[in-house]
Amino acid sequence: MPVPSAARPWECEAKCPIEQIDPKVTCPEYVYGKGKNNNKNNSEKESKKDANDKIPKGCKAKHYMSSKMFSKSWIEEAYELVKVIDLHLSIDPEKNFDSYLFRIEILKSLLEVDKYYISVWRAESYRIQSTHPQSDGVPQDQPSDELIWVEDYFFWTKANEMYAPNLDTVLQEVISNFEARLKHCGAID
Repeated sequence: MPVPSAARPWECEAKCPIEQIDPKVTCPEYVYGKGKNNNKNNSEKESKKDANDKIPKGCKAKHYMSSKMFSKSWIEEAYELVKVIDLHLSIDPEKNFDSYLFRIEILKSLLEVDKYYISVWRAESYRIQSTHPQSDGVPQDQPSDELIWVEDYFFWTKANEMYAPNLDTVLQEVISNFEARLKHCGAID
């Protein structure tokens, strides 16, 4: 489900230092450009084009200064869940490892091209005792064993955001990192 185009207009301001190439022309020290687009990268491109269009003949841009990006919308980011993978790991009991269940979620940004967000979750079993209702200060319900997903930072040590050309590249990177961490802790050879 795409985010409506009006949901997040990005605005960008570019600042470009100018150098003189024709001695007969007086050049400004800087030119400024503005861009506005629903895509962050396109907003930056538009601001650079706008600045470039303002450069007088006989002058050229030395380079583009870092642009100021901002959005006036209340939506900071929006992701779509594109892949969920459950990994059931049965690791050699001689190495004192148990059986584990992991869930990898890969989400794709709806606002930026090629931006993904990765979460790795580990299933944990907990015995939970409700505290209400009570009778004479004792809970009336029996404890229950529950499976709870806990975010696991050990297997995905990079920043949760990743830029990649496609989902397969993201998946390959996540699985490779997962395997490397298992090797590092001696769980697999």
